[in-house]
Amino acid sequence: PLFFTWSVVNSVHWWSGSTQALPATTVLLLLGAWVLVGFPLTVIGGIVGKNRAGNFQAPCRTRNIPRQIPQQPWYKHTAVHMAIGGFLPF
Repeated sequence: PLFFTWSVVNSVHWWSGSTQALPATTVLLLLGAWVLVGFPLTVIGGIVGKNRAGNFQAPCRTRNIPRQIPQQPWYKHTAVHMAIGGFLPF
């Protein structure tokens, strides 16, 4: 959504001849830098990190005994968190 919005706004700036619009060459240069440098480094870093990681060792002993999960209070429900999170920026 962010890239689409930026593309529309930048296209409107191009169309109106504004100096605030990024030129097409700059956009292609940034995209090329990400494709040729940023993305491969991300993939290589993920592969190296996965290969260097050891086996997972839990910090405590776990058991397979099923336990009943208690009912959560009203203020811990997802809908309440979403509503409160929506008001926080204001």
